[in-house]
Amino acid sequence: MLLLTFDEKSGKPKYQQIIDQIRQKIESRSLIPGEKLPSTRQLAEKLGVHRSTTSLAYQELWALGYIELHPCKSPRVRSRMAIAKPSDNSNAHLIDWNRTASTASTRLWETYRDFLPPLLREKKPGYINFRPLDMDSRLFPIENFNSCMSRVLKTKGHTLLGYGDETGYAPLKSYIAHRMQNHGVSVSSDEILITNGSQQGIDLILRMIASPGRTVALESPSYNHMMPLIHLHEMKSIEIPILKDGMDLDLLEEKLKTEFPSLIYTMPNFQNPTGISTGQAHREKLLSLAEHYGIPILEDGFEEEMKYFGKVVLPVKSMDKHQIVIYCGTFSK
Repeated sequence: MLLLTFDEKSGKPKYQQIIDQIRQKIESRSLIPGEKLPSTRQLAEKLGVHRSTTSLAYQELWALGYIELHPCKSPRVRSRMAIAKPSDNSNAHLIDWNRTASTASTRLWETYRDFLPPLLREKKPGYINFRPLDMDSRLFPIENFNSCMSRVLKTKGHTLLGYGDETGYAPLKSYIAHRMQNHGVSVSSDEILITNGSQQGIDLILRMIASPGRTVALESPSYNHMMPLIHLHEMKSIEIPILKDGMDLDLLEEKLKTEFPSLIYTMPNFQNPTGISTGQAHREKLLSLAEHYGIPILEDGFEEEMKYFGKVVLPVKSMDKHQIVIYCGTFSK
C-alpha cells in the first residue's frame, strides 16, 4: 500500500510532495522495481486532490526514470541507474584520457598549466599580477553599458537573441568597416568576420591553413598563446628574432627562400611582449617580401588604438593591394 501525506505548512506544491515521497520510497527500496502503483485516478481519490495533480507527479517521475507509464496499464516502479555523486569521481576511470587525448592537445594543456609560476597562480592580497594584460574591471563604464544593452534589447531583442548571421551582426560589421577607414584600411562589411575575441580569429586562420609539418614564421619572442596554437594544429614555428626596429627582415628573407612558411604572423604595434612598434619602412619591406614569395601575413592589431601621442603608422593592411594580409583586431583592450 502506498501511504503518502501532505505537509500543508511546507509551502511546497502537492504534486512535488508526491514526487519527493515516491522517490524516497523507491531509493530506500520500500518500493521495488516492477511493483505496481495506483493509477492517477485512484491516487487522486485517496489523497483528495485533483487528478491533474497526480498525473503531473507521475509524468515527472517518468521523466526522471523512476516509473514506467504505458497506456491501459498500471504504473510500475522501474529499475533505474543511480545518479552519479561527487564521491563517485574517486572510482577508477573507464577511459584513460591521457592516452585518448592527442599529443598536441596534451602539450597545449601543459603549456597553459605551467604558464604562471606557483606564486602567481593564486590571487594574493596586496599583489598585482601584470602578466595577463587584463584590464581593471573598475574601469568599465557599467552604467552606460547597462543602459545601452537595455535600449537595444527593447528595440531589437528578437533579432539579437536568435542565431543571426554566421559572420556577425551586420550593423556591427558596417561600423567596423567604417572605423577601419580611420586606419587607412579600405574594407567592406562583407570582408569582416566577427569572432569571440582575436584569439579565436587567430585560431580560425590557423585551422584554415593547418596541415601537419607546415610552418608559421613569427617574431621571437611573441604572443605567448601563439606557440601552443601552432603546436595544437601540428604545425611548426620559424622564430625570427626581434631587433630594435622589429622583426629581423634579412633573416626572414633567408627563411622564406628555403623553408617556405605557410603564414607570417606579426604584431607591428606595441608588440607583445617587447612593446616595439615598427616604422613605415619596415612594414613596407615586410609586405614586399610576402608579396614576392606569395605568403599571407596575419597582422595582429590588438593594440592598434592604444597610441595616445606621436605619429601613427598605418597598418600593413592599409598597403595591401593583392589581398594577402589578414588583419585581426579586438575591442577588449
